[in-house]
Amino acid sequence: MSTEPEIALKDKGKNKYMTPRQAIRQHCLDCCLGNRAEVTACVSTTCVLYPYRTGHRVEGQTMTPLKAIRAYCLACSEPGKPVSVRNCPIKNCSLYQFRFGHNPYRKGERKNGQFISNFVADEGV
Repeated sequence: MSTEPEIALKDKGKNKYMTPRQAIRQHCLDCCLGNRAEVTACVSTTCVLYPYRTGHRVEGQTMTPLKAIRAYCLACSEPGKPVSVRNCPIKNCSLYQFRFGHNPYRKGERKNGQFISNFVADEGV
């Protein structure tokens, strides 16, 4: 059995991996028990994921979705112990794979000072 969470994702033909924005949207849906209207009407404005809850870019997003996920995971884990994010026991959380503030499905290289990135090819996952 894989340690990665089983997360449903609508296949739009682009890739089969969840993006950080999609992971945040899924987390908000899980928090609101799957009720989309409840996510839209969310009153938890102090949550670091609040501006990202719709899954789209909107006003008020001061950090990247990955940085927001990292901040959320640091707040969710044991206070003052960033190492507890590494040892997170909630493996079925939609944010789990992005908890370090990096997208594990992207790889990149620097060429002439420019960062070039591509999604990791399907490796029989």
